[in-house]
Amino acid sequence: MVCENGERWELQIKGGGTTPFSRGGDGRAVLRSSIREYLVSEAMHHLGVPTTRALCLVASSTDRVQRMWYKDADKGRRGHAPDTLVTERCAITCRAAPSFLRVGHLELHARRAGRAAKHDGEHAPEPTKAEARAMLLQLVDSAARREFAAEVDPTAPIEDRLVSMLRAFARRQASLAVGWLRVGYVQGNVRPLRTSPALTITYTLLNCPLLAEDGSGQPGGSDSEAPSNVTSPPEQTCTPIFLSSSK
Repeated sequence: MVCENGERWELQIKGGGTTPFSRGGDGRAVLRSSIREYLVSEAMHHLGVPTTRALCLVASSTDRVQRMWYKDADKGRRGHAPDTLVTERCAITCRAAPSFLRVGHLELHARRAGRAAKHDGEHAPEPTKAEARAMLLQLVDSAARREFAAEVDPTAPIEDRLVSMLRAFARRQASLAVGWLRVGYVQGNVRPLRTSPALTITYTLLNCPLLAEDGSGQPGGSDSEAPSNVTSPPEQTCTPIFLSSSK
């Protein structure tokens, strides 16, 4: 949508159910993680760190899903991944951002443009190389106009526009990473689908040790993956800057 002042905002529903991109999951979010994203994204915004915003959160009165978590009596959860299947209340969060474009979107079309399309009967037919290249160029053009209008000359050759976009992206990511370090945000799961041109878009426990539900202040996750790749020793836990800054 376009506001009266000319700003463009996109709305995204998180936890609303399956989509073509659910990767076999149920597409649902639980109330616990939804509250975390709502609170931390708004805290990040008011602390001056570029982020998606939380427009609203709706909890279901009937729907429940099962997720891996910890037993109530588990006092050693700091040192291991969730190991108990629990039933949790579902919720839906509506997120808002000028754009939800991610690096992974460009990467997907770039990969398809460089390989033969799959027609094996098990996957939806992929575009041909020519079709994928056309989609990639359309996406690059859209990104240049919407995300990098001040840094990219729209009349320049495509090669020059790509170099200008890359340089601008690098500057933005460096500035964003400084903002993360300033407030104690831990980006422990960097990958293309979790990276936008200039916004913080991921609020799992891997990223938000300050709001760990177990009170440990340690990075972790409600999924089945072990958090050992980002977990620090107890004496190196992050200072709860989110909490102290709100005073």
